[in-house]
Amino acid sequence: MTTQSLKEPVLTTKGDRENIVIIAPDEAQRVRLASILGKMYDLTICQTTQQIHDKMKRNTFSCAILGSQIDEDIATVVQAVQDASGAVQMPIILMVNTTNYTKLYQDMPGIDEYFTINTPAVIIRKRVAAQAALKQMRDERQATIDNLNTINHVKNHFLRIASHDLKGPVSNIRSALFVLQDYIDGSEESQALTNSIEDILNTMTDTIDRFLDVAMLNSGQLAVEAECLEVGDLLHEAVDQYTMSAAAKNIHINLEERACCIYADATLTRQIIGNLVSNAIKYSPKNSNVTLRVTQRDNMIRISVIDEGSGIVKEEREKLFKQFGQGSNQPTGGESSTGLGLWIAKELIMLQNGNIGVETTTKGGSEFWFELPYCKPKRTQLPVTEPLVSSVV
Repeated sequence: MTTQSLKEPVLTTKGDRENIVIIAPDEAQRVRLASILGKMYDLTICQTTQQIHDKMKRNTFSCAILGSQIDEDIATVVQAVQDASGAVQMPIILMVNTTNYTKLYQDMPGIDEYFTINTPAVIIRKRVAAQAALKQMRDERQATIDNLNTINHVKNHFLRIASHDLKGPVSNIRSALFVLQDYIDGSEESQALTNSIEDILNTMTDTIDRFLDVAMLNSGQLAVEAECLEVGDLLHEAVDQYTMSAAAKNIHINLEERACCIYADATLTRQIIGNLVSNAIKYSPKNSNVTLRVTQRDNMIRISVIDEGSGIVKEEREKLFKQFGQGSNQPTGGESSTGLGLWIAKELIMLQNGNIGVETTTKGGSEFWFELPYCKPKRTQLPVTEPLVSSVV
């Protein structure tokens, strides 16, 4: 681009002018910059890093121009400007006396632009205006981020409060239903009605728990307390927890147990297994099987939940692990789905530095799996090489 093609930045009135900080002990450089930029910007002069901190505490600057004749090391001054900039990084322009001197600093980290003292005024103004515009864009982006963080904080706070407030009434309704069953007749119509109410309560409870999980994950306050856990204990707990819901659809839970341990958080891992088992039952046809399988891959233990459903097309697999992500498959028993269970499982796995995924089985069903680090069993009499034992629940 030629000098003639460059357009001069528009002059501004005193009240609208941006502020530029100049760190240049060399008088010739200061005079040159003042003559070029003084009519467009408010100029603040600093000669030491301490002055930079003092000035930037009281003023907002669009960019900083450093003179090469600074008594302190250039890198030290650049770092001082960056430290004083706060959350939004302020552009830094280096002004030097010769072209050869410029080459020494043009690749220095933190330097956004440079020119020599003899660079034409129109080019200097153009480059300073470009960096000032960059700072404005950074400020606007940071303001957007801050607003989104505030909105997200309010949302999570609302979810926690609303969910906690809803848990009490739901629990009271469940207790009232339990008492009410003693006062109604045992007809099929009455039984169907109470079963329907209980199903609705279960759905509400599941939804409330999901939203509480989301709020906790988004808040970043979920602590991981890893320890050596026996996989068999975790899987048996899951089988006991979901036997009744599986039986309602005549689904058998097969447990292929392997004596081994994982290094993980017990509470989080129970929830991951529960989410995968619940999901498998929800999308499995009646009179089918759900299998829990344990395998070892190098130093990782893989826990798989395998169903005999219709499988998941490849294009939808990644979507399922996103927040509110749902595929084309529908629950086989009319159950509700929030689209949060698998996303929560993925987030809990990531907190523990594990892996999670889904594959299609040779029979056409789905295998949801996750991996966590292996650790030496607490009970040394049960080695990890013990043969698999299958049981049907």
